[in-house]
Amino acid sequence: MSRVIDFLRDRKRAYQLALTNKRLVSSLKAAYLELKGSPAGNIVLSDLARFCRATTSTWSDDARHHARLEGRREVWLRLTQHMNLTPEQLQALYDQRNILTPSDEDTPDA
Repeated sequence: MSRVIDFLRDRKRAYQLALTNKRLVSSLKAAYLELKGSPAGNIVLSDLARFCRATTSTWSDDARHHARLEGRREVWLRLTQHMNLTPEQLQALYDQRNILTPSDEDTPDA
């Protein structure tokens, strides 16, 4: 039981450290990348990946449970999009356009 309490205490502290940074950042992407680049941020992202089912199926026979899991996954996808896509690609995504850049489109599939 003590190990669980210690784990939860450490995870809480990681969230506090990662999400209460007082420094100003110049963009939303910079804020996400700063989260990704810190030790506390990595703990938070690892926890969110598990909670949001980043690498596992969200399928459930129960439609309400499935919808809840899809909502969690949507949060994870937003986080990873902001960390990995350019502002232009994000704008295209939000406008429901193709997010591939011309150089991406020219690359043949392997």
